[in-house]
Amino acid sequence: MSTKPAVLPRDPDSSYLFLCRRLRELGAMDLAAYKSPQVQRRLVSFLEKRRLPNLAALARALDDPGCLEDLKVFLTINVTEFFRNYERFVELDEHVLPQLPAGNLRVWSAGCSNGAEAYSLAMLLHKGRPAVEHHIWGTDINGPGLAKAETGLYTLPELKGLPREYLQTCFLAEGQFHRVHPEIRRMVRFAHHDLLRHTFPAGYHLIACRNVMIYFTEEARAKIYRGFRKALEPEGFLFVGGTETLLNSPDFGLVQYRPFFYRAV
Repeated sequence: MSTKPAVLPRDPDSSYLFLCRRLRELGAMDLAAYKSPQVQRRLVSFLEKRRLPNLAALARALDDPGCLEDLKVFLTINVTEFFRNYERFVELDEHVLPQLPAGNLRVWSAGCSNGAEAYSLAMLLHKGRPAVEHHIWGTDINGPGLAKAETGLYTLPELKGLPREYLQTCFLAEGQFHRVHPEIRRMVRFAHHDLLRHTFPAGYHLIACRNVMIYFTEEARAKIYRGFRKALEPEGFLFVGGTETLLNSPDFGLVQYRPFFYRAV
């Protein structure tokens, strides 16, 4: 990682471009792949949080690894919860999972944030096929979120929306926290993975990437969808968010199976 002090341009537009370049040089993230208005709104909030006067000052501050990590977290934070849009998981259980192999499913939760989605998928699979081994891979670029996921510890407010049956059977109470049951925890592994910069592993039967793509430009989304298709097994499924539609899905080797579910062809 480069530690060379930043040489800053003076005008605001150049400062933004310099910030983008600086983040790429530091191996952090590619802001050019994110939708500009959303990024700029979060940058304004981050400047206020850090009490920095402008983007030039922020680019200079990135020489501090703590500030760099803080910015990455701030820009990539994703709202999540267990079984978000529960009716989608019902549809997954009733209409999609029966189309997949009976055992040893490989599932990828891409952009898993604090692990809620990855564990939700694990709980659903464990409930329907308890005697079968499945593997869920949860990935994100948000370090603190992944650290939270690794612990498997959540407060009751963080478990809002979780059906009572799952709370009773898939968690163990520990004081003010609830810990993911060991049987569920060992189904899931977490890792840092950048959808824009890293290669996509292959062999997955189901990929869940929900409410993540809305932050990316059209070009970045196309690249990621093609990567997902290569990562899917033939006849595998991509599970997307409620506001996400693949208008040109056949161009990516995917066809709509049901709303929010696309099948690899």
